[in-house]
Amino acid sequence: INAEYMGVFFSDCRPFLNLAFKCTLESFDEAVTTAANDLTGGCKNQPAAKTTTILRAEDVHLCSADQYHARYTFVMDEGAGEGSGKVHTISIEYRVMGPSKDYTSRTTLERMD
Repeated sequence: INAEYMGVFFSDCRPFLNLAFKCTLESFDEAVTTAANDLTGGCKNQPAAKTTTILRAEDVHLCSADQYHARYTFVMDEGAGEGSGKVHTISIEYRVMGPSKDYTSRTTLERMD
């Protein structure tokens, strides 16, 4: 991972994705609420932190005739006090389309502490 890209690799070290970060900072309460709802599929309304950074990265991987559209979203607290600057939510979404595949996979990881 660097400031502009994040690589995702197969277990044998072949490259799978080279995710380019599209958006860097969002510090608006309404953006935080929207992102929290997007990350959880609207199942729950997470409280917005005083200041939050949302970082997104996207890429497309071709596997034969199937396309994997990947989107990674990182939500970080940047408020004052202990725990600030930590990633508290990671969302990973794959939209897979092609002659043999047609599905969307969503995963949300949330910090418990």
